[in-house]
Amino acid sequence: MARARKALTVITWNGRNVLVLRRGPELGGEWQAVTGKVEAGEDFMDAARREAEEETGFSFSTPPRDLGLEQEFEGRWGPAVERAFHLSVAGAHAPLPTLDPREHVAFEWLPFEEAMRRVQFPFHREAIFRATHPFPPLRLDAHGRFHQEGEEITHERTVDLLHNSLKENPDGSWRVQVGTDSLPVEVEDVPFFARSFEAETGLLTLLGGRREALRPETLELRPPNGAYALLQNGARVKLQSPAYYAVMSLVREEEPPSKKYVLHLFGRDYELRVPK
Repeated sequence: MARARKALTVITWNGRNVLVLRRGPELGGEWQAVTGKVEAGEDFMDAARREAEEETGFSFSTPPRDLGLEQEFEGRWGPAVERAFHLSVAGAHAPLPTLDPREHVAFEWLPFEEAMRRVQFPFHREAIFRATHPFPPLRLDAHGRFHQEGEEITHERTVDLLHNSLKENPDGSWRVQVGTDSLPVEVEDVPFFARSFEAETGLLTLLGGRREALRPETLELRPPNGAYALLQNGARVKLQSPAYYAVMSLVREEEPPSKKYVLHLFGRDYELRVPK
């Protein structure tokens, strides 16, 4: 028998204030976070955001953050699996949700300590704790893969969001910034990676999907199969396959004694730097 899929979403305001909703008496009367089933054609993240918007009337501009929690349990209609997510709202004052009286009869914004006491379900409490406490830092390895607590992050939309949310700090370190949430990133090699290159347009496609023009005058070769350049903002980008091979197909090696590597692009020649 297929397991039903459910998504739980913890909504916070101003850091550690948590929205809790009370079910009607006929539904048990418990205080809880937002929950709902995953509809056909949705993944857990889609459902977490949709349910949060439907049950509160709020609008969220960023995807939910996966809290890395999952439980399997015996639900009302059979076996089920549930995953937990986090969304945050901003503003000088806590917004007032619009409740569906068929689902919930009351709400409160509570400091996380009080929310932990009010909510009875252990899975909800664990999700509330994770949503209101800083996550361990991320690590971006030399191949463009994100890791947290030794585990690679593989969810495609989450990985794209992380790549597109990288910001440089004034001291040269890096962070992921999504809305008001920030997480430090340990960068092993470079912060950005190009997965493909179009010779016709001169555009690199970065991990995450963003496109930028190659700056050929900044291209640097690092044998045996490494090539780096600078983006428009001055950050370094590493060319992955097939971007590396697409660029190198336009490079010729000069005859000795010069031993130069020259990129021919848009009718111009660019000598590539090769560190000693």
